[in-house]
Amino acid sequence: MLFFQAFVPQRMEGRAAVFIPSPNVTADHQYYNAKAVADAGGAFIVRENENTVPDVMRIIESLDADREQIRQMEKASRSVAPVHATDIICDTIMETYRK
Repeated sequence: MLFFQAFVPQRMEGRAAVFIPSPNVTADHQYYNAKAVADAGGAFIVRENENTVPDVMRIIESLDADREQIRQMEKASRSVAPVHATDIICDTIMETYRK
């Protein structure tokens, strides 16, 4: 399954992804968050510009023709962040708060 979203790292959970980070955020943090997954092989990053749609379509067509690449990307994505990252973050906050 290909995960396609502008950027929602909490819900990524081991999916192959095409990230389109917003250029209008502080310190380009969406790009750098996505880059960690892309550097591991779990995602593509497409910058938002006049070529965004053709670039995303090219990636989707390529992945559609190579389902094994999607599986490899999902494996790489899972290696970067735990599948239940949101639960881990919430549990850590609650444990810290209770101290």
